[in-house]
Amino acid sequence: MYKTRLQDFTSKSGIQFPVYHTINEGHIPKFRSTVWVAEMRYTSPSTFSQKKVVEQDVARLALEGILHRTRDEGLSLVDQISPIFKSIMNEYAHKLHVEQPTYNNDKQLLGGVLPAFITSLVFNGTSYTGGPAGTKKDVEQSAAKAAILSIMSILSCDSSSGTALAEVIRSKSIFYYAVLSDIQDFNHVSNMWKCPWYA
Repeated sequence: MYKTRLQDFTSKSGIQFPVYHTINEGHIPKFRSTVWVAEMRYTSPSTFSQKKVVEQDVARLALEGILHRTRDEGLSLVDQISPIFKSIMNEYAHKLHVEQPTYNNDKQLLGGVLPAFITSLVFNGTSYTGGPAGTKKDVEQSAAKAAILSIMSILSCDSSSGTALAEVIRSKSIFYYAVLSDIQDFNHVSNMWKCPWYA
């Protein structure tokens, strides 16, 4: 299960497939496994009597480590990619095969004077609310950002949704910077994604 998820994640992320090295540490079967993936090495802290079980365990450790770093990297990118939050949420919904997010807008007066919009985004049965803004477009982006931050805070390797959001943010941010930047800046951003978990 975890080996398959790790393999899928590396395939979709365009990084080298995991390489496992499993050894028997005794006369009776006591297997310990190490996996190299995304230029990182993960070793199972425990031994197991079956090779398959220890490889699943080390794949779980690797996937958790990669997702933790992916979440941290994605959170640092969130403020830099503000115009594309709605696009990220739409593609994320498509990857999960769920309904597209819906936006419920409400116009209010801030301080009784300034008109502002407030919106709530409903995604997969959960409602997210962003901060007020002067336009519907901005307030919908704000709600989408709130949804992304909330979802990323609970990423888990136990769900395929965790890797799906990381993949969407990665691909959208690279595309976004490619559109905004010249070729030299694009190469810088591409190299940024060659950090250990996207090498």
